[in-house]
Amino acid sequence: MSVALPFVDAKKIDQDLIDSIALLADGDAQLATTHGLPRLLKQLQALPPDQLIDPLVYAWYREFALSVVPALSNSGLVVLGLDSIGSAWPHHASIAVGEFTIVPPGLPHSPYTTEALTSLLTEGSESEGRLVLAPLPQAQVDGLTQDLDQALKLFDRVAPAEAHQWRQSVRMIIPVLCGPDSDFRMDGGSSLFLPGVLALNINESRTRLELLAVLVHEAAHIQLNSLCQYEPLSYNGPNDSYESPLRRDSRPMEGVLHAGYVCTVVAGLFQKIAAHPQCQEVREEAEEVVRIALAPLPDTIAIIDEHALLSTQGHRVVDAIKQVQRTSSALA
Repeated sequence: MSVALPFVDAKKIDQDLIDSIALLADGDAQLATTHGLPRLLKQLQALPPDQLIDPLVYAWYREFALSVVPALSNSGLVVLGLDSIGSAWPHHASIAVGEFTIVPPGLPHSPYTTEALTSLLTEGSESEGRLVLAPLPQAQVDGLTQDLDQALKLFDRVAPAEAHQWRQSVRMIIPVLCGPDSDFRMDGGSSLFLPGVLALNINESRTRLELLAVLVHEAAHIQLNSLCQYEPLSYNGPNDSYESPLRRDSRPMEGVLHAGYVCTVVAGLFQKIAAHPQCQEVREEAEEVVRIALAPLPDTIAIIDEHALLSTQGHRVVDAIKQVQRTSSALA
């Protein structure tokens, strides 16, 4: 079955960024002129309707705000030190709506260092200080392009509406490897601070179904991150933590809700794959993905029901989780 939540249009998120930059510029004309905000605004406002802002601009603006806005500079948030930070705003390229670009960290043309990306993906999580990413050889980047094509063709065949929404959500894929010094493994990652960016560990997905599961899992996080730009999923305190069936560490309620929802999305898609007449050669593998995705839902729902102070969006997320669990239980 499909899982449907309100879809936040990427152009609206971009417009919110433009409005935020304009508000900051209007509030301090000298600061705006010193750092070239009027020029940046002009570039962003001139983008055609079918073009999205490069996520690097979001990373830059976060870095800029943490550096110059007093209320944020004392927030304790990580200042990444992206390698292209300097006295002027970065050169950036827009991304067409419905398309994505592949940008490996650590290569000469990449704006992301592996160290900066690691900090962004692990801030406040159990992997902070334990995940060490490594740059990819170009040959592996080339192979990833072919693997993505095969996985997304399967997605298009089985669930065209969901595949379309995936393409509307994902702007950039950053392929990574876990370095030899890393004692934490990851399949993929995303960040609230980089809309539409999906980090993908290419060594952790051995089949096209495993790759598709990671792509869908992380895109579900991206969708929830977009919703959370406007309203949190819960009103539990940020320092309150709860057991999470998917993680060894306790997590804020937002993390528990994220975990339940992404499992729900993956289970819903792979139920379709298992039942599709043109996918019978991978039916058993798809059914195993469904089993793994559904397994944590009863405990996740119990934790949410006992502790969550849900917002309107949070109620919608929980309703989606429970709907999939009920349907799956009825089919079992």
